[in-house]
Amino acid sequence: PVWLEVSDGYGCRAQTAVQEVEVYPAVEAGFSASPRGGCSPLLVEVVNTRPSPAYEYYWTLGSQGVTTVVSPGRLTYENPHLDRATAQREVISLETRLVGHPECKDKKEITVEVWPRVIADFTLSATKGCDPLEVKVKDKTQSAPGVRRYVWDASDGQRSLEAEPTFTFRNESRSTTREIDLTVTVSSEQGCTDTWRSHVTVLPTPVSGFSIVGDSRGCSPFALALEDKAEGSDLQYRYDFGDGKVETGNLTGRRMEHTYSNRGASPESHLLVQRVTTPEGCWAETSQQVHVNPQVTADFGVLPGVNGCSPFNVTLENHSINAKSYEWTFGDGGISTQENPGHQYVNVSPLDVKNTLRLVARSDYGCSDALEQEIVVHASPSARFEATPPAQLYPSTRVTVDNQSQPLVNSWDYTWEWGDGQSSQGIAPEPHVYEVWGDPANDFIIPITLTVTNSHCRSVARKEVIIRAPKPTVEFTANRVSGCPPLEVQMLNSTKYAESWVWYFNDGTEPSEEPEPRHVFAEPGSYHVRLVAVGPGGMEEKFLVFEVFQRPQVEFKVEPEKVYLPNAEVQALNLSVDAHSFRWDFGDGSTSLDESPYHTYLAPGHYDVKLTGLSQQGCEGSKTIKNAVFVDGSGRIRFPTAFRPQGPGGRYGMRDHSNSVFHPFVDGSVQDYKLMIFTRWGEKIFQTTDVNEGWDGYFNGSQCPLGVYAWRAVGTFYDGSVFDLKGNVTLRR
Repeated sequence: PVWLEVSDGYGCRAQTAVQEVEVYPAVEAGFSASPRGGCSPLLVEVVNTRPSPAYEYYWTLGSQGVTTVVSPGRLTYENPHLDRATAQREVISLETRLVGHPECKDKKEITVEVWPRVIADFTLSATKGCDPLEVKVKDKTQSAPGVRRYVWDASDGQRSLEAEPTFTFRNESRSTTREIDLTVTVSSEQGCTDTWRSHVTVLPTPVSGFSIVGDSRGCSPFALALEDKAEGSDLQYRYDFGDGKVETGNLTGRRMEHTYSNRGASPESHLLVQRVTTPEGCWAETSQQVHVNPQVTADFGVLPGVNGCSPFNVTLENHSINAKSYEWTFGDGGISTQENPGHQYVNVSPLDVKNTLRLVARSDYGCSDALEQEIVVHASPSARFEATPPAQLYPSTRVTVDNQSQPLVNSWDYTWEWGDGQSSQGIAPEPHVYEVWGDPANDFIIPITLTVTNSHCRSVARKEVIIRAPKPTVEFTANRVSGCPPLEVQMLNSTKYAESWVWYFNDGTEPSEEPEPRHVFAEPGSYHVRLVAVGPGGMEEKFLVFEVFQRPQVEFKVEPEKVYLPNAEVQALNLSVDAHSFRWDFGDGSTSLDESPYHTYLAPGHYDVKLTGLSQQGCEGSKTIKNAVFVDGSGRIRFPTAFRPQGPGGRYGMRDHSNSVFHPFVDGSVQDYKLMIFTRWGEKIFQTTDVNEGWDGYFNGSQCPLGVYAWRAVGTFYDGSVFDLKGNVTLRR
């Protein structure tokens, strides 16, 4: 308790009441943070060293926010600033308060430093490849600015301290792969580190090799043989022989053969390349030069050919290639070293004689070639004959021949060409009958040829006969010789022995040179058609008469030209000349065969009228009048303003003008109609639906008084238009 005692200068004292004072325990904040510095991400253990149920805790954890737990435990702090060389400071503070008395409190702070992390990252130029495998490293590491340290270790023993080293990995095996692990540790100036790992596969590379069997130089065509010496597993081979030829496949241990060709004039060298490839694509090559001398080609031609009739003279044309010297043997004992010699073969026997002609051609490189050709020599016949008679006039065309050839041998062939496209076989043919005469341009001469052959040799004899052509025989008609204009006719020409024709139609048109022209006679009349035919034997002509009849002259008129429904009647007046029968078409689907008929139209509109007339010869004429008739379905209706009744009865005629019945005057045609009469008080005293019935001035049989009456007329015309008329009428006596 606290006592308060008060005194003055005079020694007087006063004592107050006692006041109780409560003193709370002291509050002490305490915690640890470990470690207090390191590389991002940094794991920090925060532990409350003064825990008590009497306390409340308020933590501020830097970038990790706030909490009121007793002890935060493990916290992870990041420094994302890889572009800075300084640490990121994280302030951890604890404020400890007495429960129920927040004014009793204590506070403590600890600062943690977080250095930027190192992110080791690299790319390799290759992670798999053939021995030797070169791998280039590209550094993509991220860290704070400053000097970085690198330590590279490969499982094959290679080491490096460079940032971007180049490694060469080897695989001495020819059949199995080699796996190599690659590791690098990167350190920053702040002591932060990171490790990056990769794996490299080194594939086996084969060994190529081959040997040439024999010499590597030879004459074209040069057959080369190779023995395989390559090493490796499941190899694919590719031989490039250097001459554009390639052979591929699984050829392990196989003996390869290839033929080189050199068609040029100089020796050629070809680089022979063997490439062997593993299934993984690893390869090796071996090459060797091959030398090919120009190919010698023995070649020659025999003029005029390789067989002929004795005596047979031949000229030899040497076409050999790349040769410098020649040896000819003719097969009959003759020889020559000339380049292009000539030779005569003689056969004195009745049988064919065969001779072997041989050429050996050699080059300066020691290359040679030989060519043989068989030469056959035959015997020769002599053809002769006579033809009678020597001249005739068509149709006399029989010609007889007498074969006088020497010798006459039955086993030989005798071919007779008669000059008209026909031929015969045999020693003594039958007389020949010609179907045509000779060519006028050649004076009607027909050549006859005899060809005698004995397998290979032949002899030809020729004679001429004359067969002259006759004059033309002119005959023609037509598909019709009479008819109506325009008369189209097809000429039918049966003329013989003619080659050209001229038709004269006698109607003012141009002549025609067609064999069978088609012609049109446009106007009536009689026409004398003349055909002139020209042949190798001369010219002839003939006439034929064609009759073209007159067509009817059709003329008419229709009256009246305008009519009104429903009594739309017209008369067609026929004014035609030279017509025998008629047919009318009124344009509404109706027709008539009368000469001048009447016709009633049933619908409004404009109508064309056509009249067709037929003559006694069957010629037709027609005329059409466009819009000849107008049928009006509309109308106009009028009523008088006064009338004077003459007695009961409202029927009237359409032309009634007596004014004794009150009725309408109608222009046109009324289809629906109703007329009503009213008194001045509106009482209806008359009604009709018949347009031909009017009001007679009576009502219920009695005369209506004088005065003014109202009327109304409603209805429609034939064209559908509606009328509704009203007015007054004065009834007078």
